[in-house]
Amino acid sequence: MAKLVIERTKAFRDVARAYKIRFDGREVGKIGSGERKTFEVPAGVVAVQMGIDWCGSPILDVEVNEDSPKVLTCRPNVNPFLALLYITIWRNQYIALEEEI
Repeated sequence: MAKLVIERTKAFRDVARAYKIRFDGREVGKIGSGERKTFEVPAGVVAVQMGIDWCGSPILDVEVNEDSPKVLTCRPNVNPFLALLYITIWRNQYIALEEEI
């Protein structure tokens, strides 16, 4: 099995709320502000997405292998001045999800 690590940066926005973690469309857990969680997944490509209420992140296809853990970082992506757009039109851009290099 390969390891996939999800880190959530500390941020004021959504500090009291957990983000849902989905692998291949299936919810596998939740992560709070400032937390780091490690998951064992089969080696290969995993479609990862974060969610909160009706908003979320884009789907990120991640190649994981058994040699070294893959680390992803998530954070709120919302500009306070554009919050209404992020919870309606850009709702799948509400959370930033990036692969650490």
